[in-house]
Amino acid sequence: MNTSIAITLATQAAELTDLTTRFQARYAKLNRLSPTTPIEAHRLAHAIFEKQREIAQLLDTDALVEPLPRWPWWQHQLTLDLAAVGDLAREINHLITCCAYGEALASSDLAPAIRSSQAAIAGMLHPDARAAALQRRHQRHAIGSLLSWN
Repeated sequence: MNTSIAITLATQAAELTDLTTRFQARYAKLNRLSPTTPIEAHRLAHAIFEKQREIAQLLDTDALVEPLPRWPWWQHQLTLDLAAVGDLAREINHLITCCAYGEALASSDLAPAIRSSQAAIAGMLHPDARAAALQRRHQRHAIGSLLSWN
């Protein structure tokens, strides 16, 4: 993890905030998606999930494998809510601070804080988004291995 990737995470979190706000404004009372649910609700819920997967893909593998447990919002609601997205954005800002500080001092003393911050971020994401990011990472690794044999 470095400052540049952490800043990319912040951009992704801003986009997630936009999607979540739109979903909450229109469909906050939905408990689940069904065939009678408006198509736009399906699209937004899918986009929110995909944005979480994109965020997860930017985190180190260790954070995805061992996330810090947080309140399991996915057991109680359909998508992230604005409070959860706000917590995620704050933690990403903390990660940016740790990375930038460590890079400015050319020090690895902040490595534990960076790992912990990434694990906290991972713990806020839907477990299926983390799993999808890990699966994609493994697929890319397998493809890379196959291509290197040629």
